[in-house]
Amino acid sequence: MKKVRFKNFHSVLRKSESYILLALFFSIPLSPKLTTVLIIIYSLASLLTFEREYLRRIWLRKPAFLLILVYLILVIGLSYSSDINIGFSKIQTQLSLLIFPLFLGGKSILKKQKEQYLLSFVLGIVFTSLLCFGNSFYRYFKGEEYYVLDEFSRKTNIFFYTEFSAFLDLHPTYFSIYIGFALFYLLGFYKTKKKYGFIIKWTAITFLFVTLIFTSSKGGIFTFFIASSVYFIHRFIMKPNKYSVALLIALIVGATGMFLINPILYKRSMQLVNSFNKVWVKQEQTNESSSIRFGLWRLSVEVSKKSPFFGYGTGTVIRTLNENCIDLFSFSTCEGLRNKNSHNQYLNFLVSNGFLILIPFLFALFLGLVKAFKNKDHIFLFFIVFIGLNFLFESTLQRERGVVFFSAFFILFLVCQNSQKKLENV
Repeated sequence: MKKVRFKNFHSVLRKSESYILLALFFSIPLSPKLTTVLIIIYSLASLLTFEREYLRRIWLRKPAFLLILVYLILVIGLSYSSDINIGFSKIQTQLSLLIFPLFLGGKSILKKQKEQYLLSFVLGIVFTSLLCFGNSFYRYFKGEEYYVLDEFSRKTNIFFYTEFSAFLDLHPTYFSIYIGFALFYLLGFYKTKKKYGFIIKWTAITFLFVTLIFTSSKGGIFTFFIASSVYFIHRFIMKPNKYSVALLIALIVGATGMFLINPILYKRSMQLVNSFNKVWVKQEQTNESSSIRFGLWRLSVEVSKKSPFFGYGTGTVIRTLNENCIDLFSFSTCEGLRNKNSHNQYLNFLVSNGFLILIPFLFALFLGLVKAFKNKDHIFLFFIVFIGLNFLFESTLQRERGVVFFSAFFILFLVCQNSQKKLENV
């Protein structure tokens, strides 16, 4: 009798895990605090249903094992960190690099379940976007004004860039990454046979496309267009059809429309071009976001040369860059670079824990690409390329919004398989 009750309890827990994951993926763009609570609940439920077989599967799925190794290296990096408090803070923030590989990495999820989690994430994006527009309209009609440095009126800027999603503590960079990934899924893979499904799908695509424009994030927008355009061009070459042509036209028109609708994006793009010319050609430094980012990259590379294998310790990136800047740049230049991380995830890892952490991390991404190619999983392939490009412009994994998004979807795609397929040694 006790065994029967235990089996029933075990079965209920297993079913509850899928519902918890649905809520978790929905919450990723909405609230980091809610996501954290759901991660804790999911971890507890998974712990109660954990089996030895999962450990073997994690080992066989090398990318999951490598992410666990990356997290352990971060922990080891505390031993030689010059800022233990910040180091512990980073360990807590990046805990998802351990949680998802450990509790999700040993399981097997069917394609149908993956589709449900993706759709839940898309619904979370739509809901978050509605909240952002609702908040902006409320502030607009309420008559609030905020100081901004561009030609727009102060009221209008409530709808753009940081002001658009600041009330959710959602930076435009992360928001644009979320939207870009959701758009790619809807454009290329989401299908529905329900009545009015086609209308609902394209209404959602149009709405999210407009929202992406309003985020005004250069990195997220440009990497989305680059990665998605390359994919759909390849798709058209391999299998020409009217839908592929329509998608390419939509992307071209959308990219053009962004600069016409959103002058802020146009202005920031021109600043990017000018900054590149000044920093890399004329060797000048200006107090503009792109110029600062280029300066941080140069600084990170020079600093990492002094300790390339082990870095300077977990949580010490900002302090290390601050302390070494004056030896490499002028005082005025360092004032603009002060108290900032590398703004490049690869360089951030290199400065903090050196090649010791960068190599397994890159290897995990590479093996993920191998699995995506092998299984012809185009969504997984796009995800790695898209997030990998964004890693070039932001230290995405230094905040919970970035590390949860990356870890959850990377492991989800890694463990997804068709019902007839056996577990693969990748």
